[in-house]
Amino acid sequence: MYPGTDLTMSQPSITENGDGYFLTRESMQWFLDCYLGPDRSHGDPTSPEVSPLYVDDLAGVAPAHVITAEYDPLRDEGDAYAAALDKAGVPITHDTNPGMIHGFFGMSGLIPAAEACVQQAAQQLGEALARR
Repeated sequence: MYPGTDLTMSQPSITENGDGYFLTRESMQWFLDCYLGPDRSHGDPTSPEVSPLYVDDLAGVAPAHVITAEYDPLRDEGDAYAAALDKAGVPITHDTNPGMIHGFFGMSGLIPAAEACVQQAAQQLGEALARR
């Protein structure tokens, strides 16, 4: 669900959707500072260990169901990660959600589109487990 895959915070959707849509650029910066340290002494944002979008070869990664939301600061990096998985030949489904914000998946009791997304994710998970 709306994966954070590029800790450089350089994707356009962070600027476009970084204020007023639940998850803010400011809160994302706080999370990043907690994770890598304000001086980045605990890691490099471009390191594949912290930013999966910087992995050279994603072939062999587990199949994925990526969920993104239109008004989410993380939208572009989720979209880019889904595209990178697909390019690497990883079985991928990508559920984009027009009109939705970060966190909508947990609002299925309030938003019908969120309920449909939860149902689709559950179906994808069930099918993946049945193949095991």
